[in-house]
Amino acid sequence: LIACGAVMRPYVEANISHKSHTTIKYFLKMWSSVSETLIFIFLGVATMEGPHSWNWIFVTATVILCLVARVIGVGGLTYVINKFRIVKLTTKDQFIIAYGGLRGAIAFSLGFLLNESFEMRNIFLTAIITVIFFTVFVQGMTIKPLVELLAVKKKQEAKRSINEEIHTQFLDHLLTGIEDICGHYGHHHWKD
Repeated sequence: LIACGAVMRPYVEANISHKSHTTIKYFLKMWSSVSETLIFIFLGVATMEGPHSWNWIFVTATVILCLVARVIGVGGLTYVINKFRIVKLTTKDQFIIAYGGLRGAIAFSLGFLLNESFEMRNIFLTAIITVIFFTVFVQGMTIKPLVELLAVKKKQEAKRSINEEIHTQFLDHLLTGIEDICGHYGHHHWKD
């Protein structure tokens, strides 16, 4: 499905209207947010209610191996991508990409779908939940200080100059007036 979507995207976008494209884009964003919210609600319920089987060695090995696999995956893929990029991803960028990933909602869903009769189900779910909590809380809370410590380039939010602000507001009011004259109530009419 992912490969199909990636291949078809340029053809679909070229053959639908701008309104349809915008509608599909925001519908899919909304649907992904709803799905993610439901999975994490389910994760919270399973964490509090589910029978857990704790094995320090298995859980620790799972967390470490997930982190190592993430680093290897990011390193390998960026090595290939850097062959074709003009602006290469630096080692710092690769480290931040590897450090900032792994939330595990899909892994949790797949683990939860394991058959109840599978004897290792509870230990798998416990390890998955631990990985999710580790990546969300430990890595999630330390990513910002780490980015600042490594001085990774961040996207610059450009402030508009006074000239740009005045011209933008002028054009918005002008387009609102044109919409009123034409009798068309669009984006600028409702914005005004």
